Amino acid sequence: MDQLTLSEAPSAPVELLSAPLHSAAEALLSFDEARSLFIRSYLSQVLQITGGNVSQAARLAKRNRTDFYKILQRYLLVPSDFKIYPS
Repeated sequence: MDQLTLSEAPSAPVELLSAPLHSAAEALLSFDEARSLFIRSYLSQVLQITGGNVSQAARLAKRNRTDFYKILQRYLLVPSDFKIYPS
């Protein structure tokens, strides 16, 4: 029985089409790795916005300051690295 073809272009083998999907899946971070990168990036942004002021950063993040310090330590972020010094 003849197959109905909707295109005159030659078709690609399934293996050729699935290879890029397989490569993308291998490059995909685990959920925990992606979450850690997101959290570190978020904390960095909050510290940049506040010029390294932890009290302000904690308020923006709606966290208690003591807990916020602990989170910064966990992600190896030093607030003074975000201080803005006059030129």
